[in-house]
Formats: sequence, C-alpha cells, structure tokens
Amino acid sequence: MKNKESKLSTFWIALSVAIFITTEILIGSFLEKYVSGFMSISLRFLLMGLINLAAYFLGGFFIGMISKKRIWEPPIAASLCILLMYIITFFIPMTFYQYGFTKMLGASLIAFITTLIGSSMGENFVSKLRNSTNSVKNTYEFSEVKSQYYLGDNKEKNNTWSYENKKDNNFIS
Repeated sequence: MKNKESKLSTFWIALSVAIFITTEILIGSFLEKYVSGFMSISLRFLLMGLINLAAYFLGGFFIGMISKKRIWEPPIAASLCILLMYIITFFIPMTFYQYGFTKMLGASLIAFITTLIGSSMGENFVSKLRNSTNSVKNTYEFSEVKSQYYLGDNKEKNNTWSYENKKDNNFIS
C-alpha cells in the first residue's frame, strides 16, 4: 500500500504552475528595469528563453524547499506550462510562431529536466540544513552521555558492566 506522500499531488502541480508563472513575471519585471530600449528580436527571444529556464529552475528549487519529497510534481507542472504555451500558439495569427509537436516535446523535456534539477537541489538543500542542525544536537547529546563515563586523564569508570569484566569472571567462555 502506498502512502499519501508517494502519490502525485494535483495540488502541488497546480501550485508549481502558479509559482512558475509568478517567478517568470518577477524575473521579467526585474530585468525590464535594467534591459530596456532597443534590442534585436533575436536577443529578445534569447532573453525570454533564459527567463523561462530560470523560472523553471528557481520555481523547482523553491517547491523542493517548501515541500516534503515532492520532486516530481514541479517537472510535470513545467511540462504542463509548455503544453499551455503550445495551446495558446493556436490563437496567434502570425505564421512566424510556428510550433510543431516535436518542438513541444523538446521544450517539455528541457523544462522537465531543468525543473527536476532545481527541485532536487532544493530538496537536498533543505535536507542538509536539517541534518546539520540534527548533527549539532546529536553531538551535544553524545558528549553529555560520554561525559558521564569519562573521568579525565585517560581513566574510565571500572564499576560499570562490560563484556570484558564478565568474560574475566568466566561468564562467557
């Protein structure tokens, strides 16, 4: 029987789509302040593509940080975003924007991989933070337990039970 965390969540997929759109708007509005004026259409398309990839990566990283073991939902949402963009191109009257099915699959694969890398890195980042705080706590607890049995100057308590003491008393042959 699978637990709830192992199933794909439509909530996290929908939230990922919203985060990707919001991230792209934020990056675009930030860059608009610094990169404006005349630029060639090729440079504009290059910047739009880089903004898309950055939004997928950063959105996946963010979802990986805030969710527990949800690294597959963001890549699926990124592929859905590409599918939505493909559907919208049917309503654009310009023939310059011709998207084929192979282009959509290629873009979906690139977005899927970029987002998967981002969500995995976000999940790893948070798990390392959790482990580092736990290891500090565990080290402190270990030193507390160890200090009860350590007398200093390389001398330890002899009155505690140990395998060697019982072995010497012929407890274990």
